[in-house]
Amino acid sequence: MYLDWSEKYKVDVPMFDEQHKVLFSLVNILYIGMKEGKGKAVLENLFKALRWYTEVHFQDEEAELSAKKYPDYEYHKNQHVDLIDKVNEFQKDFEGGKNILNVEFITFLVDWLQNHVGVEDKKYSEYLNSKG
Repeated sequence: MYLDWSEKYKVDVPMFDEQHKVLFSLVNILYIGMKEGKGKAVLENLFKALRWYTEVHFQDEEAELSAKKYPDYEYHKNQHVDLIDKVNEFQKDFEGGKNILNVEFITFLVDWLQNHVGVEDKKYSEYLNSKG
């Protein structure tokens, strides 16, 4: 399942829009690697890159939301924690030899990103932009 970036995902915070585009690209690269039957080592590196960049993005986003006293900060942060927990579970399974890098996993990531960026992140857009 390929994830297309479009204007509907823009939050009008340039740093976050660029980071979201990178996240979309990393999911797509992982998907293509799986579809092409890349080896475990390649997929593992792609998976690690996606995890690392997700955590970097979440830290940046949470720091800005906290600094600007975003009213739904805790809820938003908890969504990030939930995703990281879920991805950590996937990684443990992957490292334990389970074939988790499949359509079900990619569908989960795509659905989560589309909902989180397209719905939840949109909620902070107007607030952050009104705060400069």
